[in-house]
Amino acid sequence: MQKFAAAKKMTKHLKSFSIALAIFALLFPHFSGVPILALMLLPWVAIALMAWAPGRYQIMERHDDIRPDLALLFIVSSLVLRLLAGGGGIMLLQMTDALVFATISAIALTGLIFYLGRFARRRYWVLFFFLLLNGGYGYSTFVLANTKLDHSVPQMYQTMVTKKTDLHDKTYKLMLAPWGEQTQMQSVWVSRAVYDGVATGGNACILFHPGALRMPWYQVVPCIN
Repeated sequence: MQKFAAAKKMTKHLKSFSIALAIFALLFPHFSGVPILALMLLPWVAIALMAWAPGRYQIMERHDDIRPDLALLFIVSSLVLRLLAGGGGIMLLQMTDALVFATISAIALTGLIFYLGRFARRRYWVLFFFLLLNGGYGYSTFVLANTKLDHSVPQMYQTMVTKKTDLHDKTYKLMLAPWGEQTQMQSVWVSRAVYDGVATGGNACILFHPGALRMPWYQVVPCIN
């Protein structure tokens, strides 16, 4: 029983730590390099605990189980990283490498959960849930590593805004004419600040980066005259 009490105490501390990390990273996205790295490591900490102490932890297996549940570490990590990767107007020129990394992450992490878990193997909805969750984790980790570690000077392009769309649910879209690396008309999601800062028929500026992982990405911003 002492081993389970220690495991429960450890899990409680990790959950509190993960929530504190999430709050800090969301409130201060421009100063969250270390918290983002810690969020990326949370699922692997959970996997390491399950491997180091077999049978002492669980992940969404049984509510009446004496073993503490580590699922929150995966959930917080994936959801917060996804919010951070989707914030700041980050867009990838091509999605292929990010989707490949997401698929590998989903299979690897979910496979480890079901290898180290016991009862979870009988609950197929848990498998589907973690495939989606871990896929989002892998995609977000790739995008954040590619952008946060990219310290290159961006190349700037100007393009015409051919259409603005306010969807009235705090989401905004711009239709952009072809520019530089983008050879076709393109619809992009933007923040309210960017939406208000450009006009139909006017110009928007593209900040184009090569990407730390060699996956080009860009941001749409109002042009400063």
